[in-house]
Amino acid sequence: VMDALHAQIVLPGRSFAAYEFLPCGMPYLDEAGLLQMRERPHAPIALERHWLRNADIHPASSVMVEVADNSMEPLFSTGDLVLVVLANGNFYTTTFDVNNHYEATGLLRVEKFDDSKVWTAALFDADQQGFAYLKRFTLERAQQARPLNLMGDNPDSRLLLLTDTPYPRLRLTYGGADAVREPIEVDAEQYIGVKSFKAKGKRLTTCQVAAIDELEPLRFPAPTEADDTSATQADDAAPDAEPVEGSLFPPGELEG
Repeated sequence: VMDALHAQIVLPGRSFAAYEFLPCGMPYLDEAGLLQMRERPHAPIALERHWLRNADIHPASSVMVEVADNSMEPLFSTGDLVLVVLANGNFYTTTFDVNNHYEATGLLRVEKFDDSKVWTAALFDADQQGFAYLKRFTLERAQQARPLNLMGDNPDSRLLLLTDTPYPRLRLTYGGADAVREPIEVDAEQYIGVKSFKAKGKRLTTCQVAAIDELEPLRFPAPTEADDTSATQADDAAPDAEPVEGSLFPPGELEG
């Protein structure tokens, strides 16, 4: 993410390049997917480089443009790293240099690296007869030239799902001869604890599996002090509600 005069453009097979624009317009994508400039005659002159805010890049995406306003604070500081996760389970970290190059296809995640973030993965484990397994783990630094793999060393293992939702809720749909079974829901955080990404994880079933999908979570992390402060400020800034015509009660009170 750049400031109002920059856009972060992601093109398969090319670097995450920071393209600078003259202070005469704002970049946007037209209906044909082509980059155009919208007139913006009063744009400030200051140009300051920023990097991608946490962003998921779908393998099918051809172009992604993100533009931020001038109030955006730099997301990266000295020593911070970028995490890259691929569909084959490989992951690695790099610096946040805008000239870095990444894979043209198979990108699952490109974001700021956080070694305390807990990930949840569902996979077919080729070392365990191809059964569906679930694992929760944190990732570590790895060189781009020597990536690590969150599924292990067997190239026949297949990643079904990867999420960083704190309390993920999954739906397992049976397939093949077991397709007559009703789908089941799994609370991943209660099903298995957090271990190393090298751990095998916990088997979900010995039956055939057609799909594992993520559902909307029912539990959420407790709000932090910063979240409470932001919510309070938002409430203070909100205008008072107007009484509803014909109501005998002030806004917010319920008839009992």
